[in-house]
Amino acid sequence: MSEKIQDRFLVEKYEGGVAHLVMNRPAKLNAMDRLFFDQLTEKMGELSSDSEVNCVVLRGEGRAFSAGGDIATFPALTESQERAEEHVGAVFESFHSVQKCAIPVVAAVHGVAHGGGLELIMACDMAIASTSARFAFREVGYGLIPGFGVTRAAEKVGLPWTMRLASTGEEVDATTAQEIGLVLDVVEDEELVSVAHGLALSIARHSRHALEALKGHLNRDSGNGVDEAVIATAGTFKHESTQRAISEFLSRR
Repeated sequence: MSEKIQDRFLVEKYEGGVAHLVMNRPAKLNAMDRLFFDQLTEKMGELSSDSEVNCVVLRGEGRAFSAGGDIATFPALTESQERAEEHVGAVFESFHSVQKCAIPVVAAVHGVAHGGGLELIMACDMAIASTSARFAFREVGYGLIPGFGVTRAAEKVGLPWTMRLASTGEEVDATTAQEIGLVLDVVEDEELVSVAHGLALSIARHSRHALEALKGHLNRDSGNGVDEAVIATAGTFKHESTQRAISEFLSRR
């Protein structure tokens, strides 16, 4: 059965200068397809330029933050390096739109945050997790690499943990994520949205020009290594072992 096309994101605006950007593909655990990436870039651009919004909460609808890239879209990327680079470039652009958003972005994470889901958290300025949250770079299991994620993760959790997560595919829980500096706080699932919203309100009450200047300064080197990472990430799709791993996964669905 084909999936009904719908908006991959919903925007909710609240008093106090806070907006929620909600991933809206719950039946697929907010898996990321090309429409997802294109809309993420679009929505972040709109929120970045909205003078009434001073902080964004990014969260997922349903049982998960995001299960990561939609593997059903991967076979087409194995057909040529050019196609893979074009797609990976769009992926990086969408994640980078979060990182370079003019105002702070707070991730509110529950359930799985795997692959691209964890990369998206890396693009945010800070994160709050619920006790159900689970984090992993699963790409290595398919012969791929989380190119944007590892570029950003080294700044967030350091090189040893970046290498451990990216090279093993290991899943860590919310407590470990807090210990390594990936998330600020861990709360009960039912408290997650309100706690993240409260943090956003405490940020949004300050002047937008100060927040823009602060974020711009902290992310001044955010583009470093992106071009190289796009090429390296796209290049992994051409390998026979990667193509076989993708086919095996899809055959089990």
